[in-house]
Amino acid sequence: MESRSGRGRRAVLGALAAVLVIVGLVLATTAPAGPSTNNKVDAYGGPVPTKPTNPKTKAACDKYYSAANKLAEAQGCRATAAYNTAKRTCAKKSGAAKAACLKAAKRRFSAAKAKVAKQAKAEKACQAAYTKTLNDINAQMEALDPNAPDYDAKRAALEDQQTAAGTTQQACLKKAQKG
Repeated sequence: MESRSGRGRRAVLGALAAVLVIVGLVLATTAPAGPSTNNKVDAYGGPVPTKPTNPKTKAACDKYYSAANKLAEAQGCRATAAYNTAKRTCAKKSGAAKAACLKAAKRRFSAAKAKVAKQAKAEKACQAAYTKTLNDINAQMEALDPNAPDYDAKRAALEDQQTAAGTTQQACLKKAQKG
């Protein structure tokens, strides 16, 4: 016969084993999943929109670039979307009306693409001028002696120049967008 303390130990060990199994199951079911495949999903909390390659509508461009974006790349997307919309409209016509419609759509698309190319060239020039100015200012900042008595004044003046360069770049980009 087994002693009373032996049965008690077995009962305690059995209960402890049951508790450990339950805790293990709870931990396994509530454990976090593996790492996300996309860091942007983690950072921003949603799927990343894909860049439209052949947009069917202006809304597809606005979804990726935002409606307020007037940079050349966004404008080019909108021009392509307008052309695709015009081609769909022309497809409903027939004969000479269809040919005239397609010709007009192609003419408008060519004009829009030329305007976008001109804007892109101007934006690139703005960015190049800004980068050159900023690099010059940064070189001057690095050359400053922190132990010089007028260090703070010179540093503040260079920071003001950086701010002015940014303002000039924004004005240049607005001018490029008005074309």
